[in-house]
Amino acid sequence: MNMRQDRFLVLWRLVAIFAGVAIGSFILVYEGPDRDFFRGYVGDVVAVFVIALFFGIWFRRLWAGPIIALVIGVFLEVIQVFLITQGTVSDITFGAVFDGWDIVAHGCGALIAFCVQMFMVKETQNSI
Repeated sequence: MNMRQDRFLVLWRLVAIFAGVAIGSFILVYEGPDRDFFRGYVGDVVAVFVIALFFGIWFRRLWAGPIIALVIGVFLEVIQVFLITQGTVSDITFGAVFDGWDIVAHGCGALIAFCVQMFMVKETQNSI
């Protein structure tokens, strides 16, 4: 890829990050039906997606950002086994209890981020 394509790809990632943050913000304030599902699992998918694209800005390999984000997510999930976070600020940051389905959600977020980046690269190469 040339310099122009790299810049265009960074712009794509920033737009996707902004969209992910907007969706994540909506999930935080959502009070409707299935709130726990959206807050717990969809929120994890979106968080890993945003973190993966953020790291993707600095790493040229498309798989690097999603792998780093997945490792961070799984690490934070495993920490929940050892930490007692109920009623603290870390309850929001790390979560309260270990849940294997959260790891599945992290994997989905990483996979979606990888696929979106593949699409971005394809579109960038086709348009420039």
